[in-house]
Amino acid sequence: MRHMPVKRIEAMGKVYFVKAAKSDGKSEIIKKIEGLLEASDCFDFIKKGDIVAVKVTFGEKGNEYYVGPEYVKVVLNKIKKLGGKPFLTDANVLYKGERTNAVDHLNLAREHGFLRCDVPVIIADGLFSKNYKKIAIDKKHFKTVNIARDVVDSDCIVSISHFKGHMQTGFGAALKNIGMGLASRSGKQMQHSHVKPEVRENKCVLCKQCFDICPVSAISEKNGKAFIDKERCIGCAECVATCKFFAIAITWEESAEILQEKMVEHAFGALKNKKDKAVFMNFALEISKECDCWNLENPIIAKDVGIFLSNDPVAVDKAAADKVVKQEVNDVFKKAHPDTNWHRQLEYGASLGLGKLDYKLVEV
Repeated sequence: MRHMPVKRIEAMGKVYFVKAAKSDGKSEIIKKIEGLLEASDCFDFIKKGDIVAVKVTFGEKGNEYYVGPEYVKVVLNKIKKLGGKPFLTDANVLYKGERTNAVDHLNLAREHGFLRCDVPVIIADGLFSKNYKKIAIDKKHFKTVNIARDVVDSDCIVSISHFKGHMQTGFGAALKNIGMGLASRSGKQMQHSHVKPEVRENKCVLCKQCFDICPVSAISEKNGKAFIDKERCIGCAECVATCKFFAIAITWEESAEILQEKMVEHAFGALKNKKDKAVFMNFALEISKECDCWNLENPIIAKDVGIFLSNDPVAVDKAAADKVVKQEVNDVFKKAHPDTNWHRQLEYGASLGLGKLDYKLVEV
């Protein structure tokens, strides 16, 4: 008898979900987080003695939409109960602000209450974002990516994201928290731009630190200022990360689609040595139009939905996006940023094997 070929069916990503809203109050939301963690098996990979990097965003001065320390502490307690040794972490940002270097970054974390979480707080890429590892990925845009060293060296990673809009990725959640959030400043620059950096002569003090850091000796002195030889420059942006005076220009010229792909490739690099050792949590509360780094007018664009949890970063992001769009009966992310196709980050993440577009939602 001839047997029909059996079609291989891949398992869907499992996403746990609990309804929640800011109006529930902090104590009730904490109970819901505890119930979500208890109902899932997402943290079962953590073993006694594991060093666990808990990637959060400490917010920006003037922005209040980041996931607060009172909620983060519930997750930390879960990790400790399993015998893990958690630390809170993030990497320095590219733009000039309160999170550009580790000293200011840690001061902001203290101001926003994260030092009260009773675990170490470590800026994973060091004082001036030079503490990173080059991770080989051999993908469409990058052969290697620069990822914050202290996260690469940890045993496990837990991502805690505020689910919100973003001008260049449509929305930002787990993939952005890992891909953009854990890239070094040079990695962030390479995600945002395809052109080579330039010197702002009015800000250059000719300290020559960029001379020493350039891996191809493309920077020299010209007319009393630093000068970048565009023929030699390879666009690594190490000089951008190094300059304390912001004398080397940051350009933001990458298309939204390519930026999303570059971001996802950095997520791939950050998770490369964390197979089956990562968990992702999205808080779809106070869903703002722009990122948590935005400290200007930042309106809420959707009603609160709840909290999502999964070991699959693609599935957890898609589940949150789907839930918001269904609830609002409107693609609020497309409405807020009409020139951005937010589906691209999910599609590309799935194509790289980071996760699945199909998921099973388990409501707690």
